[in-house]
Amino acid sequence: MASLLTTAVVRASTLSPSLKLPMVEGLSYTEVYNLWKGYIDINYFVSADLFAGYETNLFQLNYQPNSSPLNVFDPTFYAELATHNYIEVNLFNHAKVRLRIDFVGVKFNVLAAELVWDFNRPDQVLFGGQDLVKKLCYGMSWAQRALALKVHPELNVYECEFGLIDYLTLTNPKKTAADASECEWRRYIPEQPIVSISFSQLLGIDGLDKGADYADFICNDF
Repeated sequence: MASLLTTAVVRASTLSPSLKLPMVEGLSYTEVYNLWKGYIDINYFVSADLFAGYETNLFQLNYQPNSSPLNVFDPTFYAELATHNYIEVNLFNHAKVRLRIDFVGVKFNVLAAELVWDFNRPDQVLFGGQDLVKKLCYGMSWAQRALALKVHPELNVYECEFGLIDYLTLTNPKKTAADASECEWRRYIPEQPIVSISFSQLLGIDGLDKGADYADFICNDF
């Protein structure tokens, strides 16, 4: 897919939130080794699995200088046979810094969709007579990758959002401070790994890395 993600660019931020969830999981092996325990924990995780899952990424990227960033949404459904390992530093159980080492035996992206859009400013729409949508791009593809090694850092943060109305009504004896907040772990990863090696290319094995479009990537400017 010759899309903006492969031809672009400078990311709007180094880190962007990412969600990766398994749909079907089997033949999974996981082991955890504690290297240091205290206020700061250091752990080493080893896992190998064969499963199907999906990833969703929503982020912004800078496509052209002096232009507004584009919004990107690219969900992917896949199956893979891989091993995922990482060293984790747990900071007071509120932040986890990881160095991931992932080796993919084979990963098949059954469906990789991509939606890219940009809006005009409200004043341009109201007073300039321009359309709300400035740019809209979309496409779908499939891909297969094999014998790939990637190393990248990762940050998991326990983030909380506080509701002002709930906070102001804490005088209710049935409410506690926890009722005024919503907390969850969020995972942040760089858009590009610090190390990426394709052994199929290094060894000259043809036919392992391949892909094609279900629907051509199309961009419309309004």
